Amino acid sequence: SLAHIVNLAYPKPITILQLAKTVQSVITEYSGGTLLPRIKIVDKGLPDLYRCTDKNLIRVDVSKAKMFLGIDELTSPKESIRKIINSMDSL
Repeated sequence: SLAHIVNLAYPKPITILQLAKTVQSVITEYSGGTLLPRIKIVDKGLPDLYRCTDKNLIRVDVSKAKMFLGIDELTSPKESIRKIINSMDSL
């Protein structure tokens, strides 16, 4: 049922390009500038599904996630990516 759906998204909307640039930034920072991942945008000629400004219309309710997980604040995408990359050291 819909009552069991929990949204774990960060409440501030971001675009895929912003997420890619965040990953690029964290990897560059983590490597001390020795790695600079390239971001390549591939245009397949498909129509856009959303306008750039549509992200500002999206409102995510994370109250259930906060209550279920017992946390006060969700981590930003940049901080989450940092944790993922740092955890790879132990692999």
